[in-house]
Amino acid sequence: MEIGQLKDINFHQNIIFPTTGLQKPLIICSDNHKITEYSVKMPLWFRADPTFRGLLMVLREPCIKRSAPEKIRDEESTTIISVNKQLDDVDPPGLRQQVIDVEKRIAEFQLKLDAPNRDYKTYLKDLKSWQEKREKIEGSKDDPESLRGLQVALAAVDDLPSKINELKEVQIKLALQIHAEKLSQTVIYRDLYGPVQHFIDTHELAKDKLELEFRAELINEDFANRLLGLLALNRRGSFMGIDEGRARVEKFIQSTNWEDVESVRMFIDNVDTALHIDQRETPSVATQLKDQLPKGRKPEEVFDLLYGLEYVRPRYILRWEGKDIAVLSPGERGTLLLVFYLLIDLGDMPLVIDQPEGNLDNHTVAKILVDCIREARRKRQVFIVTHNPNLAVVCDADQIVHASIEKDKGNIITYKTGALENPAMSKYVTDVLEGTRWAFDVRGKKYDVGK
Repeated sequence: MEIGQLKDINFHQNIIFPTTGLQKPLIICSDNHKITEYSVKMPLWFRADPTFRGLLMVLREPCIKRSAPEKIRDEESTTIISVNKQLDDVDPPGLRQQVIDVEKRIAEFQLKLDAPNRDYKTYLKDLKSWQEKREKIEGSKDDPESLRGLQVALAAVDDLPSKINELKEVQIKLALQIHAEKLSQTVIYRDLYGPVQHFIDTHELAKDKLELEFRAELINEDFANRLLGLLALNRRGSFMGIDEGRARVEKFIQSTNWEDVESVRMFIDNVDTALHIDQRETPSVATQLKDQLPKGRKPEEVFDLLYGLEYVRPRYILRWEGKDIAVLSPGERGTLLLVFYLLIDLGDMPLVIDQPEGNLDNHTVAKILVDCIREARRKRQVFIVTHNPNLAVVCDADQIVHASIEKDKGNIITYKTGALENPAMSKYVTDVLEGTRWAFDVRGKKYDVGK
């Protein structure tokens, strides 16, 4: 056994030697040659001869006392049993049970201590969720379906009528600007066709007797059909009903002077008001324009039509006796255009007219056509195909051409010409145009009865 350090010496002196019953070790040697420790180690050394005899002295069999270790073992076993009993007892609680109870109490105290913290965390989580829901409900002022959007809309309700009026005035101004441009176009048209109107104004026959008028002016073009085409005429409103709605629109149109700014403004206001107030009832009832529209139509379409003034256009107007050409009968329209051409056209080429009396009464022929044809023949040769004696006789034809057909001879056509003073030609005229001389005389006598 090697004992080299002081701690080893102490260990053997206090533990090993008493247990084995020896006072000194079997073999003690030391490689620690610190001189300062020799005084401590020397009592443990054997002194033996450096011979085999001396070695045997050292290697003698030790005599170990067994009673001392057994006693220590038994005592320690008893101690261990006592300690285990103290650890494992239930009643009263042992140390282990006490530890368990203490740990349980600690956990309960920890739970109580953590409850406010958990409650606070739960509060923060609920608060965050509530704030998110609140923000979603409140939304932004740009979202009309959110709370803030509704608040903004409600705040603007009081100002809404004034804003509507402001926007309406802006619309009116834009519409009148469009109207001003259309008036400018009309002025240009008048300048271009000014000589024609000047001729009519200075021509005695055209101005006084025929009452011809040629103008370039602003007119309404199909506003009634376009407006009624955008509305559902079976729904409540001022224009409800096909005939009733058209009559109301036409009333607004007829009372408007399209070249007068204030008259146009009043027309727009009247139609706009009629679209928002049911004027069929007394007192009038407010209505929504959107409720008067068929599916697929939008209020913007109606306002674009009304304020866009696309239905107001510059147009050349030819009138006869104060009536627009559009309201004349087919015969009157043909006569007007013929008269206009006969008087206005300055050419001198021969003119052929086929039955100009068609759809006209003899009074109109004698009153209108005769004078115009006489006027035209001053500067050009005029050929007229007619069955009306007023055109042949009253116009004082220079030459009469009579045509006849012989169907039994293969549809042979023969022509005979001559002046009206020629007896043969005079007979043809009375037979064909007057229905024979006898018929002419009978009519004459009849007309003389009341004189």
